[in-house]
Amino acid sequence: MTPAQHQGQNRLPPTKSAESVGRLCDDSPGLERLVRRARYLEMVDKALQQILGTSLAGHCRVANISGDTLILQTTSVAWGSRLRYLAPRLLEQLSRQLGWDRIKHTKVQVRPEAFPQRETPARRAHLSRQSAALLRDVANGTEDPDLRDALLRLSRRGR
Repeated sequence: MTPAQHQGQNRLPPTKSAESVGRLCDDSPGLERLVRRARYLEMVDKALQQILGTSLAGHCRVANISGDTLILQTTSVAWGSRLRYLAPRLLEQLSRQLGWDRIKHTKVQVRPEAFPQRETPARRAHLSRQSAALLRDVANGTEDPDLRDALLRLSRRGR
């Protein structure tokens, strides 16, 4: 093994992902084009999100631009219908904002699986004071110790 080969094996990976992507792009023109395209689509998506506003923005995103067609993805048929209705206005605003002259059409795809599911925080159940008192009364009259403990724990959620 030559010293150069040995040195290449011991080289540590870059610590910053931007640096490593930059180096890869320098070595691969195809990858550089791909990264530029992804960044462009991300920029178009951000512009679209601003135009859509909060109610629709979470249910729609730019998937691609193919020829003269902007391809949008949405979470449901209902949101897709709304996007199709708004499409002419969206294209007009995006064209004005981004300086487009070639994008003339939109295509809407319904793809709920393409959107990450938002986890809703678990809500702790609360009981009224009356319900909590009733649970304590039932617990005190219950012979089964496991059931009694469970009812008492549940009763502590009373307000």
